[in-house]
Order: sequence, then structure tokens, then C-alpha cells
Amino acid sequence: MKFSEWENAGRWYCADTSDLIHDSSAWWLPCRALGVSPADFVKLLAENFKCSHISWYPETRTGNGILIYSWDNQSDMRKFKNYINKIARDKQFLI
Repeated sequence: MKFSEWENAGRWYCADTSDLIHDSSAWWLPCRALGVSPADFVKLLAENFKCSHISWYPETRTGNGILIYSWDNQSDMRKFKNYINKIARDKQFLI
């Protein structure tokens, strides 16, 4: 797992985009890498990494729901991106 970053319409996003066809960017993968529940993951994004926008869409084709999160500024997003990439490296977390 290796998160990359991008900007769209003034918001900053990060996810693993290396293998999108096989769900490399699935929202629950960071939860697994960190060993936290989805609720704790959302709390971590909001409280520790100043995530500006968090949206949950429970109705999806796969039934897994979609969690979308983004930041208004790049530096806050990069703190999270660098953190999750370090955790993934240290744990050798593979998708």
C-alpha cells in the first residue's frame, strides 16, 4: 500500500491508486493497516489530521459503502499521507 496525492476542485485527496481495478483505494484498507475500526478511523482523520470533509455513502453496488475524505489544504493532507505510508512500510502491509 502506497498512498499518492492529488487535487481536484480545490480539495486535496490521497489514496493508493496503484491498482484501482483491484480496489487498491478501498476506504477500509487504511483501517486494517492501522488496526482501527471504521469509526475510529474517521475520528483519527478529523481529530489528528484535520480532515476538512468526510462523507459516508452507505448505498453502493458492492454493499461496502464509500467513505470519501479530503482536505482544504495540502499540508494537512500530506501529514496523513506520510503517516499512513510509514505505517504501511513498517508493517509491510500488502493489499
